[in-house]
Amino acid sequence: MEKDSDDSAIYSGGEIDITSVITEYKKSLVAEHAYIREYTSRPGEHVLLADRYVEPLIIQRHREKKEKKKEICYRGEDFHHARTYHTDHHITVDKLFSQEDSPNSVPPKAVILQGNSGSGKSFTAQKILYEWANGNLFAGIFDIVFHLRCSELNDITEDISLVELLNCSEEMAQIFKKIPERVLFLVDGFDELRLSLPEKPSPIKADIKAEPGAMLSSLLKGFILKESFLLVTTRSIAAKKLGKLLKFPQRFTEIMGFSKNGIQEYFQKFFETDERSTQVYEEVTANGTLYTACSSPVMCWLVCSVFKEQSKMSKKMTRGFRSTTSIFVDFVFILLEHHCQSLTESQQRDLLKELGQLAHKGIHEGQVMFQRNKVPETILNVLDSTSIPFLSTYHYRGRINVKEMFSFMHLSFQEFFAALLYTFLDETEAKIEIEKLLSFSGVNSYHVLPIIQCLFGLSNQAVNNLLMKKHQQAVSHATCNQLQEWLYKFVSQYLDAHLCSFALQCLYESNNNHVVQNAMEIWEAAKSGIEITLSSSNTSDYHAAAYCLQFCRHIRTMNLQGSTMENLIMLEKALSKCDKLHLSVSHVSDNDVDTLISVVGKGKDLRHLRVEDGDLSDQSVRRIMSVLHKRRSVNTVHLSVKNINYTNAEIIMNTFRSNVVSEKLSLSVGTKCRNSEENLCSYLQLSHERAFARISVEHKKLDSYDVHIDSGKPGQTFKLICFSGDCSDISIMSACDWRKFLQISSNLKKKENPESHKNVDALVSFFHSIHDLREVKLHAKNLSQTCAAKILSLCHARPLQDHYDFSWFKVDSLKGMDEEDICSLSFDDQTIDNMGNPFRLNLKEQACSSSPHTTWDVESTPALKEISLRFPVLKRGSVDWEVLLGRLCQMLKSQERDPPLSFLLSLPDLMAVMFDLRTLHENWAARILAFIQACTSLQFLEVEVEKPHENLGLVRGDAVGDGAFHGHTVLFLGCRHLNYPYDDRIRSGLEIDIVSALGQHDVVPCITLIMTNDTENLNIDWRQFLNLYHQLKGLTEHCLEYDQSLDALMSVVNSIPGLKEMHLALRFLTVDGALSIVQLMQTCPSLCTIDVLVPTQPMSYFLNSCFPVVMEWPTEENSISSDHSESSGLTDSDDDGNGDGDLGRPSWPSFRVAEEIGHYELDLCSELIMRKNARNEFKLSLRCNFSDPFTKAALSYISLILTEYTAESKIDWRSFFQSYYDTKGLNESSTDYDEKVNNMLCFLYHVPGLKKVELGTHSLIESWASCVLHLCYVNDGINNICLLLEKENGDSGCSSFTVKRNHTDSTVTVKIQRSDYTQTMPSLISFMVPHSEILNINGPDILHRMQCLKFLNDKSHEYDLRINEVMSSLHGISGLQKLKLEIGNLTQSWATQILSFSTCPSLKKICVTTLCGHMLMEDAILKIKKKWKRRDCVVVLKGLRCSNSTARCTEENWTPHTYLQCNNMVKLSLCGGFCSQLDGCYKTDSESEPDTYNYRFDLNEADQQPDAREPEWAEEELIEDYDIFEF
Repeated sequence: MEKDSDDSAIYSGGEIDITSVITEYKKSLVAEHAYIREYTSRPGEHVLLADRYVEPLIIQRHREKKEKKKEICYRGEDFHHARTYHTDHHITVDKLFSQEDSPNSVPPKAVILQGNSGSGKSFTAQKILYEWANGNLFAGIFDIVFHLRCSELNDITEDISLVELLNCSEEMAQIFKKIPERVLFLVDGFDELRLSLPEKPSPIKADIKAEPGAMLSSLLKGFILKESFLLVTTRSIAAKKLGKLLKFPQRFTEIMGFSKNGIQEYFQKFFETDERSTQVYEEVTANGTLYTACSSPVMCWLVCSVFKEQSKMSKKMTRGFRSTTSIFVDFVFILLEHHCQSLTESQQRDLLKELGQLAHKGIHEGQVMFQRNKVPETILNVLDSTSIPFLSTYHYRGRINVKEMFSFMHLSFQEFFAALLYTFLDETEAKIEIEKLLSFSGVNSYHVLPIIQCLFGLSNQAVNNLLMKKHQQAVSHATCNQLQEWLYKFVSQYLDAHLCSFALQCLYESNNNHVVQNAMEIWEAAKSGIEITLSSSNTSDYHAAAYCLQFCRHIRTMNLQGSTMENLIMLEKALSKCDKLHLSVSHVSDNDVDTLISVVGKGKDLRHLRVEDGDLSDQSVRRIMSVLHKRRSVNTVHLSVKNINYTNAEIIMNTFRSNVVSEKLSLSVGTKCRNSEENLCSYLQLSHERAFARISVEHKKLDSYDVHIDSGKPGQTFKLICFSGDCSDISIMSACDWRKFLQISSNLKKKENPESHKNVDALVSFFHSIHDLREVKLHAKNLSQTCAAKILSLCHARPLQDHYDFSWFKVDSLKGMDEEDICSLSFDDQTIDNMGNPFRLNLKEQACSSSPHTTWDVESTPALKEISLRFPVLKRGSVDWEVLLGRLCQMLKSQERDPPLSFLLSLPDLMAVMFDLRTLHENWAARILAFIQACTSLQFLEVEVEKPHENLGLVRGDAVGDGAFHGHTVLFLGCRHLNYPYDDRIRSGLEIDIVSALGQHDVVPCITLIMTNDTENLNIDWRQFLNLYHQLKGLTEHCLEYDQSLDALMSVVNSIPGLKEMHLALRFLTVDGALSIVQLMQTCPSLCTIDVLVPTQPMSYFLNSCFPVVMEWPTEENSISSDHSESSGLTDSDDDGNGDGDLGRPSWPSFRVAEEIGHYELDLCSELIMRKNARNEFKLSLRCNFSDPFTKAALSYISLILTEYTAESKIDWRSFFQSYYDTKGLNESSTDYDEKVNNMLCFLYHVPGLKKVELGTHSLIESWASCVLHLCYVNDGINNICLLLEKENGDSGCSSFTVKRNHTDSTVTVKIQRSDYTQTMPSLISFMVPHSEILNINGPDILHRMQCLKFLNDKSHEYDLRINEVMSSLHGISGLQKLKLEIGNLTQSWATQILSFSTCPSLKKICVTTLCGHMLMEDAILKIKKKWKRRDCVVVLKGLRCSNSTARCTEENWTPHTYLQCNNMVKLSLCGGFCSQLDGCYKTDSESEPDTYNYRFDLNEADQQPDAREPEWAEEELIEDYDIFEF
């Protein structure tokens, strides 16, 4: 779009030349838009547009929901950093109509400029008109720009043409006909439009009159002047509607307000002097809330105006700015006045209250973004009729549609409106609600602190007066007193750093001298005294502290971190009152030293003084050191200086010798001078540790100028030299020795030094001269093998007197004989539990030689990447370090496939070895296995292989630790499950991560074997074991060979003597594979545990109880929730939640779930577990986690426990596995479902020694009850069958169905339980009958009746009918002996049901238990006591009973909260009209866990005689023995 060279040619040659008309039009625009009126401008006052306008941040894309949340929640620098991700999508005003870079793109015909209220939309529109009129914008693109204000269109009631609306002259109207493609319409404030716009406007011409709405709609749609261009500004609330009305192609842009740089530029333009603008800008940036709010141009103007007004009264900002709350109040009233003119004062009050309720609810529920159905209807009604400047609308793409969400401009505004809500409550309600607000406790309640702080700001007298003036609503006097009394109590407690700052801010916001003085007196008198911690450079905290602390007399402790000299000056009076001082201050120069010394004060307990990034001279260092002795005590001092030289080093050494500083004394070089060659080092520290003194020298910026490493030039460069010794040795070190050490350390930093070997010798000699050398820490950038060997010899030769002695040596680049880089080296001798005090030597190839993008040839690349060794303290001279380093370096460089490892045997008592290989060749594996067998002292070995990714590891002996595997050998192959302590963070002992062995795997197959610590178990054919493992690993598709390989591998495992446990992860687990594994358990007498997993399944609870379950919190990436805001039957799943948890508070944990893949239909199950205990009892469990309908099993879980399992046991496991496999993919509607399930259960009828069965199902349907009861009847050896619902769902009436047999009295107990106690009662039904009557129990009917009760209201008529049906089913049980019910309150209705069982002749006992917190109502007790006449059957009632004899709790007056006041736990026994009562806390089933899978199976439990009493009734009968009835 380029302008023709001769503009006049466009308009001449026709009837009229309109160039002069356009020129006049431009002049009028310049005159109209050159100035702006501010919100506080009086008549005749205005400001130049150029003096206020700053280029806004505009982006050209829709923001993601996660990005939006971050911007809402972040503050200060974090907020501005969160908006930097838009960098690639920034667009400037002059590029709004530019063509995209892509090949077939065309310039947009319509541009949407969306933005929140106060973001600068109209301001930008004015700037566009002004710059175009001046010829600085869109030159050559648009010849005419027309401005349409939608707010002005609302007042037009008559038909009007576009020409009339634009007030075009006849001459100007010609441009519409000649070149409409060079016309731009700037439509400002579309969201303010109240005209009805027809969806399908009729085509009209520019000079034809029509209704204003129809005319505008035709213009937007392109029916008028189709070739023209549109730029439309709107708030987000109307953006979606606008997008449907505009012609195409469109471009969406969003104006975000000011960027970080834009805020600074605005401050520079607003204030007259650079000094003032800089001062105010620094003040604001130090207040995270205001700095964030200033991204809004309106808020930025308001903040600047406040500071400007204040500066007229005082040139110094000793009191700081006005409270943040007062600025927010001003902001709200400005927007109400200028953006909500159509609302009456009453409507504005109602709007503010509704916004407060929405904000308050969102804060407490962790929501910052609200779905439309969560926004009050009154707010939505206002949104439909006018614009609400405080809410922004956000549209995000769901799966099948675009969804709308609302949010406040920022979290800080939401917090403000939440606090504002309390001003709209009446005095009584406000008192109750504020009391709730102020009762916060714990870190999880910190989200209410900003609300409380805003409340104190609203209680400020000036703010209160403003609220009363504007809306006749303010914080009441009673509320102010309530806040004050709470604050007095609050400051009397111990306050951590966060709460300390919060308390000061509350006092500062209130701005009430009387209140502040009282609070500080109470705080000062508290047990902990006034302890102030300001942990950042937030200037508002310092202003608050300076204001509040002027009212106190004594401060116990002040801890100022990240402070500046300006902040210290502000707090100078307060600092003079404190006893203990922790001070960290930055950017201190020589001119600030007097102030610093004054601030530190005489007689103080100076705990910490740290000057960061300063440029102090030697004279300043001397002055500071000279006054330290005037302090009561000094712990640590750190100074940042221009350079570290012999002079200031001698100064701090003399101070150190005088013991003025008790802990640490250090110097560092300021950032500007750090790389100066004048520096001896970049950091120098002297410290006391126990009875030792430590000296540390660092060259921190060595990397930036040490270029010889890449060039291969000679030289030894050190980054750290640290040592410690006896304090007396260090203290008597002469000035000459001190200078000598500094000179050596300085020489060792130089990049090119032919004397480098001599410097290393000098360093070693210096260390030898220290009589009691306790610690050595050295870090070299590069070093030769010869020099490294000398230092290793030094470290090795040192006598280790106790566990405080320590050597640490690291080389980033170890050089070979020809100065080539070989590897990095690290060495230490830290203590590790169970390994004594071993040395650790680690060599690793240079990172640059194995880039992840580098392609390497297997045959031409060294196999070894890293080697790590651990060995105990050896006799001096027993290791030739230079030879050892040479051999190890040779291994790292060698391309041999048959490496010599025998030289490692020359290290006496070698304890641990780690190899990191690129690939594990067969010769390498053979050498390693031979080395394991030959090195009897070896306790730990790990081999990590890069390609193919796998690990081989072994741990034995004392390295296993004192846990469950003590005295065993653990071998793993596949994943890395043993954490070898070879890195810098030395772990305490060995960590065996068996949890990972049962969790997700990145290598399959993975096998972990745990054996007795017997040398014979290493003499098996491990080569065959490895070959079979790799053969199995290579089979990625299932075939017959896979099962054969697995069977062969199990045969080798079976030959391992002393095998105790096997943990196995497989790619496939078929029927044949499972059979091979169960036969291993049967034929291997020592084996007691087998865990098999198909690893890409969900982590489940199916773990042995001795191993913890790994759980993870859901994040925005993995949490799933549904959005039901749309009326459509199809709903989208929100990718990061529906708004809950926006403030970062965690929700309930979830297990990691992996995606199912195609081979699962081949698998028998996803987990197979076998256990054998000391009594030779055997447990086998299967779990099928597959959720796909084609792979899901009828029983998700099945567990069998046998009394004995030996090699002689005759059990057809193949038939069992096959029958279980045959149920996969079936559901209740399948035609062969019953047949397949019965085939599986029939196997259980005849299993010898079967004593317990656990079953898990996805749907606990009625037919399962018949199966369970029949199984218990047929197999009389079974004493327990438990059927559990895998997951609560709406199809099942209960969660468990359990049958327990008592062989002593030939009875059977049936228990039906619901795990969700909040559902309709009863939550538990349990009854006992003779075993002979078991087939007469109508289990399906009872389950059906329970299902009918689900979700019914217990007050409804239908509930009474359904509960009668349940009781009738229980009445029909033949031979019923005992009955137990768990209910809510024992009411008269339940009493009637209990009395109905008096006609059951076989019944001996009824036990009724109320849920925790529920009552035994007195009228129900009296009814049972009066009418229960049977003496051969006892009724036992357990629960809470009212102890108030004069005013008993009844069903009418009982509430869930009253039981705490007058109720006690009791047990009542009623028989024959008599009643006995036992008081005390009787545990009910509601207080215990519901039936769950019994994963625990004790491997070593002693023989126990089972209790003849069933657990269901044991407690009741034991208590009944002591009941006394008075007949």
